[in-house]
Amino acid sequence: MVADMQNLVLSTARQQQLEADGSEEPVNRPCLAGGELSAVAEGPDECDDETGSGGNPVEQGRFMLDGKEVQLPVRADDSLGLKVEALRTYLEEVVGTDCFLRVYHRLESLAAEDEEEEVNKEFLQLLGAAKLQYLQLVHQLIVAEECMHAQQA
Repeated sequence: MVADMQNLVLSTARQQQLEADGSEEPVNRPCLAGGELSAVAEGPDECDDETGSGGNPVEQGRFMLDGKEVQLPVRADDSLGLKVEALRTYLEEVVGTDCFLRVYHRLESLAAEDEEEEVNKEFLQLLGAAKLQYLQLVHQLIVAEECMHAQQA
């Protein structure tokens, strides 16, 4: 659901930008269906299995921003924990610590009953249109932390 909400926020921001530019290009927005967002998100929303040993990039500590891997100051053989901490530091630097923490906690607290328009406004207000793309990295950070905890269990 978090990834679906991210896609919703990103598409809404794009539509607002198009409307501001006077463009008539339609944008498909995901909608709630039975309490769940109906859009299919790109990227993993959870670990592939309980051991966290699946093959998705997040489980391997590879984080993607707009289809490109984010270059962090870590090596390929570093632990997932080290890679997660490097991503957290990167996000704090790029969007600011206070903003990062607010977005992180809001993403973690998303529920099916949340009003999508209100959540869209919240993320857009917190990050602004210029930094809204980093929402996908915050989501990947949360997924990676869940994978890391699954590996330790």
